[in-house]
Amino acid sequence: MANQRPGRHGGRFFSICGDNPQSSKKSERFNNSWFKLLLERITDKLLSETGREGVLGIYLCGSFATGEGTVIVRGDEALFISDLDLVMLVDSLDLHARILRDRKRLGVICQGLSEEAVFTEGISVGVYHLSELPELVPSPLTLDMKQKAVTLFGDRDLPDRIRAEEVTEYEGIRLLENRACSLMGSIHLSGSSDPASRIELAYSISRVYTDILTAILIFRKRYLPGYRARLKELRAVREEEKDILSEEIFSRIAEWTEYKLCPSERDPGEDIWKKWELAGRDLIDHWRIFRSKRPGKEVQSRGVEEILGEYRSRYTLWQRLKRWAGYLGRFSPFRRLWKILYLNRSILRLAPSELVTYTGIRVLNHITEGSKKSSVLSYGRGFARMRAEATKDAASLHELWTEVNK
Repeated sequence: MANQRPGRHGGRFFSICGDNPQSSKKSERFNNSWFKLLLERITDKLLSETGREGVLGIYLCGSFATGEGTVIVRGDEALFISDLDLVMLVDSLDLHARILRDRKRLGVICQGLSEEAVFTEGISVGVYHLSELPELVPSPLTLDMKQKAVTLFGDRDLPDRIRAEEVTEYEGIRLLENRACSLMGSIHLSGSSDPASRIELAYSISRVYTDILTAILIFRKRYLPGYRARLKELRAVREEEKDILSEEIFSRIAEWTEYKLCPSERDPGEDIWKKWELAGRDLIDHWRIFRSKRPGKEVQSRGVEEILGEYRSRYTLWQRLKRWAGYLGRFSPFRRLWKILYLNRSILRLAPSELVTYTGIRVLNHITEGSKKSSVLSYGRGFARMRAEATKDAASLHELWTEVNK
């Protein structure tokens, strides 16, 4: 067994809700003690797969570390609709390379350790070499690790090893770009009448608004770990800067942040698809603002195509070529979406992950516009067919985004 149990966490790990009135009794066993035992099994399994030698620590990060994860009780199952993020710290370069190569397999193995737990977003197993910590990119994940990581095994001095202090503006933009592709992964749930699926769809909407909230605070250099803390901070910012947000968008941010923290509070309503589209539009609008680097109350006049036309890769040509090696023709979504990707004329200009998020912004913008203004997509005649085809592309883009970011 792991030689150190979950620590540095004084409260609950998650909120739990049911999909029917009988769920409350069934959910009694899905409590903190049950979750801690699951974490112990996961920790022990990771150590048995990688070996203990060279592993300095294993940490729980993300929303479960801040006590803000969400689990739905569906029958006899605990449906994890929040990501379960784990990070391993090692002092061996060989072990680092091996875990990095096997991280997807390790996540799948961990998901299979409980017949009761179902992970809709999977289990993410990250790895850092000890030498990487001082120079980690100051992203939300890095700051959350520094301030809120829960030690499951080994070294408890992780916070002292991370020097990052402030999240960069680029990370705020990247957060919104990734959320566009992630949001489109829930599009297939829009026609479902299953209560758990409806909660899952609403939860995907809530994550749009928590990311908008996060991006606003990043640009104001006031980022904090935890959604409750961020919402409180945004209220304080609005007291200081009255015109930072319209009352309408602030209300949506507050409402959906509260929903994410406790999705069982209310039914998402019959107009859930309209709320999905509105969330998509709000996401695109704020991406435009932050990409324009002119944050403020009013959405800037620059269009999506104009901004994307100025998009430049973070990687050198050689780095882009290396990242493309092995991708072309490998995944079915690439083949199905080839026309869209080719029309971007960006194969050599961008890395695979950049091209996918680039295309994701375009497709989401097209869907939420509800018009034929975009010249990127050609779906034949008729709005119904255009929407149906765009919906298929949204699902395929999400699959592709998952592949290039794994």
